Amino acid sequence: MAYRLQIALMLAYMAIIIVILPMAWLAPPGEVTKNLPLLAATWLLLALEPGRGGERLCTSARAKGLAERER
Repeated sequence: MAYRLQIALMLAYMAIIIVILPMAWLAPPGEVTKNLPLLAATWLLLALEPGRGGERLCTSARAKGLAERER
């Protein structure tokens, strides 16, 4: 829930700034563009959140690690 809210707030922040200050999109300090990697990272955290399929990824990785240790 928190990740979804974070994504929504970042998108709203970016949309408001782009409407009010369109040149901010291309500004050298990257007031708006710096949020793109943060959006991607937050989306990844949301995808890997337990109960959303990420648990299966972690479980299979752990199982693989255990199987390799047993050899």
